[in-house]
Amino acid sequence: MNKVVSTDPPYYDNIGYADLSDFFYVWLRRSLRPIYPNLFATMAVPKAEELVATPYRHGSKEKAETFFLQGMTKAIGNLAEQAHPAFPVSIYYAFKQAETKDDSTSSTGWKPSLKP
Repeated sequence: MNKVVSTDPPYYDNIGYADLSDFFYVWLRRSLRPIYPNLFATMAVPKAEELVATPYRHGSKEKAETFFLQGMTKAIGNLAEQAHPAFPVSIYYAFKQAETKDDSTSSTGWKPSLKP
């Protein structure tokens, strides 16, 4: 079987999709819970496993960063294992915000590093 992977991964702590999804979930749950009771069993979108670095969910900024980096490392590792050697894996990261300081402009997207 051929496998093509193209993904737009989570952006560290930039967007909390699970929080955003709650807006739509309540309406979907109301309509679809009789058809998919297990999928709509909770009152809101489950958030504990969402791969974002949110300190308020993990207890501190450091723990949130560790959660995100370990999760992203596992996810990218799984992609690499499942990828077909004849097909590319495309991972997009589009961060448009920039910061100018001392006449130098740089991206202010997240850039934590894995610690040995």
